[in-house]
Amino acid sequence: MAAVASLGGSLVDMALARWLLRQLGEQPPCLPPFGTWRFPWYLALGFIAGQALVLVERWWPGRGEALQITGHNLLLFFSTLFWVQGLAIVWFFLRRAELPRFAGLLLLGLASTVPLVPGLLKWAGVLDVWFNFRRLPTGEG
Repeated sequence: MAAVASLGGSLVDMALARWLLRQLGEQPPCLPPFGTWRFPWYLALGFIAGQALVLVERWWPGRGEALQITGHNLLLFFSTLFWVQGLAIVWFFLRRAELPRFAGLLLLGLASTVPLVPGLLKWAGVLDVWFNFRRLPTGEG
């Protein structure tokens, strides 16, 4: 929750800074469209490491508590990251279908409250870094 709140605060700060720079006659760079956000493939390794560390208590009963806590922290961070990536995937396809922006935002907001959907979005985000569902340019060699 702290990471999401920080992200929201950063986006507000960036929007205000862009507005101020435009008032001063500058042309500041902007973020790419949300539907094209794509994280590097190696971030999925952090998610997998978190999953593995959570399961360590099953492998070594009584010895893996610190590793399990570390795994939960990794999962919290990477789950949030890949949930955002999953939202970007859905947003990309909603925009491609030419759904009005307001309807798309409403749909994403409602979908994120249904218990199963955030988990599906998270896994879609993890898989997208490897399979590139949207066929976006990778920027890699």
